[in-house]
Amino acid sequence: VETQKRLIRQEFVSRRKALDAELRREYDAAICANIRNLPIFQASGYVAAFIRHGAEVDLSPLFKGKRLLLPRWQVLCSSNWVG
Repeated sequence: VETQKRLIRQEFVSRRKALDAELRREYDAAICANIRNLPIFQASGYVAAFIRHGAEVDLSPLFKGKRLLLPRWQVLCSSNWVG
């Protein structure tokens, strides 16, 4: 199952990277508009989100006026994890 998930994610990441940058920005704006219109989003003071990396969806327009809950990033440096 994990292998299938990884392969599916790789496929969709590849497809998104292949999109023209302007089209990606349009898609990002549409995704943010859909989320912004959800009553649960409008009522919430908190947002669980992520900071985009590479060609991932840019959710930053949703952050204004909300308290953010973000995952902790760890970077592998040599053979040690650093936070």
